Amino acid sequence: MSTYSLNRHRRFSLNQSSINQTPDPIVTMWVNRVTATGGPTPSTNTQQALTTFIQTLESNNLLSSMYAVNCFVPDSLSASICPLITTVGNNVWTNTNFTSSDISVNGLKGDASSRYLNTGINAFPLFQNSSSAGMTMYAYTTCSSGQYDNGYTNNAGTIQFALDSNNTNNNKNATFTCWGIDAQDSASFLPSAGTTGFYLSGNRLFSNDCRLYIANSQISHSQVSQNVGSMSAAPTNQPIYTHAAWGYQLSTAFGYSNVCMSFFAVHVGLTPAQSSILFTAVQTMRQSLGGGFV
Repeated sequence: MSTYSLNRHRRFSLNQSSINQTPDPIVTMWVNRVTATGGPTPSTNTQQALTTFIQTLESNNLLSSMYAVNCFVPDSLSASICPLITTVGNNVWTNTNFTSSDISVNGLKGDASSRYLNTGINAFPLFQNSSSAGMTMYAYTTCSSGQYDNGYTNNAGTIQFALDSNNTNNNKNATFTCWGIDAQDSASFLPSAGTTGFYLSGNRLFSNDCRLYIANSQISHSQVSQNVGSMSAAPTNQPIYTHAAWGYQLSTAFGYSNVCMSFFAVHVGLTPAQSSILFTAVQTMRQSLGGGFV
C-alpha cells in the first residue's frame, strides 16, 4: 500500500499550532523501518518535526508529488539512511562506507573518496513516460569542484540526471542535468564553493523547459536558470546515487562528494510556487531538528 493512501483525504491548516502532534502514519511507518534495521527509535522531537513536514506537504497538495524523500535526521546512521517517503527505490538506502561519525545535526557528510548511498531509484521506469521530473537537496556544505552530489551517467558516460552544488564548468556553481539538458546558475547567484547552506531544486516542467531554483535564509527563493532547449532524450536504466554519481561505463560510483547533505528528494517537476513551499517546509523541519540549514 502506498504511504500516501493512509493520509489521502486528510487536510490540515497552514497554521502550525493546528497541526496534529500525534505522529503522522507516514512517520510511524518510517520509525518502524528504522527500528527493523536495528536502529534506535528516533526521538519524539524528530518524529514531531517530520510530522509537521509531512502534513505541511499534504495541506499544500505536494505530498503526492514526492517519489522519495530523505531528511537525513541526526538520531542515528540507521535513521539517516532510511527515507521518510519511499514510493520508489530502496526502503533503506544501501550504505557504502558511511559510519555513525558521518552523521550530525547538519546531515550526512561524504568523504570525497569512498562513501555513497544507492537510493535504488531507477529513473527509467519512473520518468520514461513523463515530461516532468525533478530533484531537490539542501546542501549544508557544498561539494568541491569535480565532485558529484548525486545522479548517474548514461551508457555513453555522460551525466544524464543529476543535481550538483558546485559544478565549475563554464564558471557555474550549481547544475541540474535532465536527459542531457543543463540548467545552470551563474556564480553571482550562489555563495562561493564551500559556503554553508543552500536549498537547490532542479525541475523539468515540460519537454523543453528545465529550471533551477535556489533559496536559504539569506537568499529569497528564486528561479536562477531556465533552459528551453529540446530534451528529446529519455532516461536510461540506471540507479540514482547520493554523495556520488553512478557511472554506467564504470559500473560503480565515481566523483565522490564531500557534501554534507541535509535533505534530498526525487519528485515530479515543481513550479516556482511549489518549490518555494517545499523550501519553507524543509527549512522549518531542519530548524526543528536543530541544524542542517542556513
